[in-house]
Amino acid sequence: LSTSAFDADNFSQGLAASGVETSAVLGLIFGTALMAFFGHTSAGNAAKVVLARDPSGRSLLKGNVMAIGTAMVLNITFVLEVLGAVPAEELIGFKGTALTPLVAATGPLVASLGLVFVALAMGLSSLHMSLSLYNQVGERLPRAGAQARSRVAAALASPRARAVAKAAPVIGLLVVVE
Repeated sequence: LSTSAFDADNFSQGLAASGVETSAVLGLIFGTALMAFFGHTSAGNAAKVVLARDPSGRSLLKGNVMAIGTAMVLNITFVLEVLGAVPAEELIGFKGTALTPLVAATGPLVASLGLVFVALAMGLSSLHMSLSLYNQVGERLPRAGAQARSRVAAALASPRARAVAKAAPVIGLLVVVE
């Protein structure tokens, strides 16, 4: 949608008006790409399932490289599209996300799509962090089926008790945050 509003003059004037040198723009692009790279922590959650099917880890590695590459391309494209669709005067000194000026330049459909994206991204991020915490607690618990050496190990012998123990920090964090 922003591609139809892309104006090369906006892009070049924006760079000139901001006083940003080409090297600084490359730095911003690199920072955006790096953010996308660090954003994919969900690989640890998928590893248990994928490695059970492919112990070599090749499919996990290929999938991660493709996901990170795709996210980097999408993030860089978004930054370039915003710089091209929105005049520099509207972006310089603007407090808030780039979606507001982008909606003004392209129309209300971008606002709707942006809202859906933000809601889904926050939900998915919360889900991945909760699952990571759940799995991390599971790694610290005594092994299932191990000889009960303590009362805690004996109490965690059943799968249901283990699931409750692994979920307790996630639920506790939810209660504290709410």
